[in-house]
Amino acid sequence: MPAFRSFRSAATGIAAALAAALLPSAALAAPGTVHLIHADPKGYAFEEKVDFPAGEYFALHCARTCALKKNQVRIEARQIATTEGPAPGHVLRSAPAAPSLFLVRGIPGLKEGAVTTWYHKAGFLKGEPGRERAWTGNQQRRFDIGGSPPTVTGVHAHKREGPCATDEACQGSMRVDWKIRFGDIERTIAVVETEAPELGTPLGLDNFVVWIGDLDGDGKPDLVVRPQNREDYLELRLFLSTELASGKAWRPAARFYFWDPTRYGC
Repeated sequence: MPAFRSFRSAATGIAAALAAALLPSAALAAPGTVHLIHADPKGYAFEEKVDFPAGEYFALHCARTCALKKNQVRIEARQIATTEGPAPGHVLRSAPAAPSLFLVRGIPGLKEGAVTTWYHKAGFLKGEPGRERAWTGNQQRRFDIGGSPPTVTGVHAHKREGPCATDEACQGSMRVDWKIRFGDIERTIAVVETEAPELGTPLGLDNFVVWIGDLDGDGKPDLVVRPQNREDYLELRLFLSTELASGKAWRPAARFYFWDPTRYGC
């Protein structure tokens, strides 16, 4: 991987500024901050400054079983391709390794080795879409983890904008409330809406759940999910069971978002 270009003395100040921009801020590097990313050696291009640091991560590799392995992540300031042509940006890369489901850092006790995993979406590793079900109603699945298995439900609502002559002429808007239930405990972990279903609809349950296992070591399920309102970008959220408290919303411990800057958005 090429290093940053060296500048002559006349551009020393610019080079220093670029180098400083790559250093993680105090907030990003603060102890106790959890970061979740997706990365590969080819790189992910960002127009804006990324909100996670470079450095050492633990990559989760899954085949018959899942295991964590250390990986180095780099963030380079460089020109990137966009819909408007070349522009300043950043490229996120991981060191060469087998494909991973995700990379994570900042969770106390993380180490290399096997990770308890009850479910992982194998097709996600290959970049393959899952078996989408049409949103004609709610979608629900119970995941077998023993003890108190969680149930994930996508609560579907379709709002039509006024009277229409045909269904096709009245697309309206769509909303999916993603809920998870453990025994008597239920939490809404994501709400996904789209105002233009003709451009894509929210991912279904077969693509929403990426992984269920135990990263924080408490023996209870943690989740990585994709709360997306269309399939042509990547968004991941990590929920840790140690942060599930009685009477409080279950908020993600970390998020990752990537939109290809060479694609137009709506």
